[in-house]
Amino acid sequence: MTMMQNKRLGVSYYKAWKGKQFALNHLRGDPEESYRTLPAYLFVVKQVNKVTITHLETNSSGRFKYMFLAYGVCIFGFRRMRKIIAIDGTFLKGKYRGVLLLATAQDEDLHQYPIAWAVVDSENEMSWTWFLQKLHELIPDDPDFVIISDIHAAIISSVAVVYKHSHHLHCTWHLSQNIVTHCGKKGGGVELFMQTTYACKMSDFNMLYEKLKNQYPSVASFIEKSSSPNKWSRAFCRAYSGTIYHVPHSRDWKIPDYISNFEMLPPNFKPKRGDQINEEDHLLESLDDNEKRNAAYAMMLDIMRRNVLVKPLDVLENIVF
Repeated sequence: MTMMQNKRLGVSYYKAWKGKQFALNHLRGDPEESYRTLPAYLFVVKQVNKVTITHLETNSSGRFKYMFLAYGVCIFGFRRMRKIIAIDGTFLKGKYRGVLLLATAQDEDLHQYPIAWAVVDSENEMSWTWFLQKLHELIPDDPDFVIISDIHAAIISSVAVVYKHSHHLHCTWHLSQNIVTHCGKKGGGVELFMQTTYACKMSDFNMLYEKLKNQYPSVASFIEKSSSPNKWSRAFCRAYSGTIYHVPHSRDWKIPDYISNFEMLPPNFKPKRGDQINEEDHLLESLDDNEKRNAAYAMMLDIMRRNVLVKPLDVLENIVF
């Protein structure tokens, strides 16, 4: 259409489409040739990085079915990541379509860290189970491990089969987008739902969730049918504080004796002028009346000598001679 308008050329839709495909193939390569060289590419990747894990499956006719790839450097770096991964899928828009599955982690600065990729035919229970089984080879099942995903039925079933002991939580952003799809954008239901998910105290959660049910009953009804609070709420989710941030309680800290028995003294810094007066007031409590009068008089002279912004009369009013 742009060529017809700008160059005033009479080009049919089919001819324009063929020209676009020719340009894309010239830029990205021929799709058929890419599939033919895929086994060689996976072989070379494993030769360059021995720790890399690859899997390639074909059907009975020898045609491409599944491909899994996890670079060795990504596997090695996951040891320094949080014990949490997010899994999701997106549609491929090339000639042969398919779905790209992805597993990512999160570092201490909340940055996304890629772990593994897979290309499958579609998002179904069989493909997700295959992907998670290959992921299980490098990330084993663990009670302290967390998997986050949307509420896709195939993902929920596959995670329950492969990662039986890990925590499976639902992504609140995907839930909010599902609310928009099913309940519309009108009102503040999505915003109130997100506030509810971030509430860490049970009292705050109950207050916000009751408000959500009263003001947006359709949103609350959809959430109750789609998921449960222990899958998306910080107040209910035990894995949130125990695994995502994995900071143990102080009673569980394993501190060596040479550190726990060490008593740290306060620094010998010069105290602020106001703090100095408060410290001297505490010392007066342990003195008798005569000593208090002498100490107070000496304190007054010291204050005047240091030119502190305190009127001498303010101090004299509290001294009984």
